[in-house]
Amino acid sequence: MIQIIMYRTCRFNAIAGSKLDIMNDLRRLLGPVFLMITFVDIKCFYIKVIAMTDTTNAIGLKTIDTTDLANRLNDLLANYQIFYMNVRGFHWNIRGEKFFELHAKFEELYTDALVKVDEIAERILTLGHTPAHSFTNYIKVSAIQETTQVSEGHKAVETILSNFRTLLIKERELSKLANESDDEGTSALMSDYIREQEKLVWMFSSFLSTK
Repeated sequence: MIQIIMYRTCRFNAIAGSKLDIMNDLRRLLGPVFLMITFVDIKCFYIKVIAMTDTTNAIGLKTIDTTDLANRLNDLLANYQIFYMNVRGFHWNIRGEKFFELHAKFEELYTDALVKVDEIAERILTLGHTPAHSFTNYIKVSAIQETTQVSEGHKAVETILSNFRTLLIKERELSKLANESDDEGTSALMSDYIREQEKLVWMFSSFLSTK
């Protein structure tokens, strides 16, 4: 909630002392607030104060922060849903000499992706927001694009590595935002994902290596 208040004081002549006095008075009046103070008239200190009330949600996080976090998590959710379908398609359609190895590995990946989809959606709900649940929306906002008609192992793995890169970038951005917002739950979730996927990037890159 934003309040705009006109505040006036003539008690002090020193600007620094008046600033401190005014901010203390306003905090007593409004409770926890963010203050932007503009001195219009030094003589009597007519001040326009823009105060944003520091409201928190059920788990003690600032609502203004959780809105941004939930939006970023919904974006990540959309990318995971498309990633899940891509890997599921690779699992179904893979052919060639590495069929048994890759068929099983892709099943591990899409099963794990499905777990993460649920975790991300539940984190959004925990923050007090609603997870997106429409594939029309997922396709619209996802940076990861649908991949079809892939049956060759190397091409599938190259696509997975590209998708992992997109996910890792988004997860690091979310981790940074969560840390800045004191959201340890989201930060811990992203840290787990990043650690797992960085190792998978190494493993799949080694699979592609010809050296």
